[in-house]
Amino acid sequence: QNGLPKSFLGVQWLPKKSFSSKVNDKIVSILTQLKDALIKQGFCGLANFDLLISGQNPLILECNPRLSSATPQIFSIPKLTNHNNPWQFYLQSFFKHPQHKIQAKTLPASDFGGALMDVDVEQETKIKRLLPIGVYVWQKNKLIFVSGFINDYNNNSGAIFLFHEWSGHETLKPRETLYTVFSQQPLFEWHRGSLNSLGLKIYRYLKRYN
Repeated sequence: QNGLPKSFLGVQWLPKKSFSSKVNDKIVSILTQLKDALIKQGFCGLANFDLLISGQNPLILECNPRLSSATPQIFSIPKLTNHNNPWQFYLQSFFKHPQHKIQAKTLPASDFGGALMDVDVEQETKIKRLLPIGVYVWQKNKLIFVSGFINDYNNNSGAIFLFHEWSGHETLKPRETLYTVFSQQPLFEWHRGSLNSLGLKIYRYLKRYN
């Protein structure tokens, strides 16, 4: 509706400065109450909350005790969490290590404005060729491979991380994701939910590549 995309394209992170101090204070208050409730119940594991900002009021839509599209960035971008080694904390949540209880720390107030973008296929598609998983930069109207090391992504605000789950011989069903793109730059016009100039260029390039 209202010109928004018909299907899910990804997640755009909104810097704290996108909202008024009143809204930010309310968000912190709501999440603090949720944190206290989870501590009281002895919750362990990963959970994510969906909030809707209506006017000046943040409203909780749902709480899911599972991974989300935002999870990889939360634990790979240091500024989005208070843990000293967020990726190690994330990995340990899947194993029988001593559980880390929720800490009574302040919530991070980040100005991170990156994005996650899914590149899906519209119809049944036989994979012909694939770009390797790794770090890329957008130069001269194409993606240039940098390396397979995540540090080269974290240390370069202009880089993207390209991910997929395919070997190169599968046939994808309609709406399956061919590539997932992680970016430290915005890929969406967040007021409308549509891809911005950079997002559209990368999206079209990956669509054509296969």
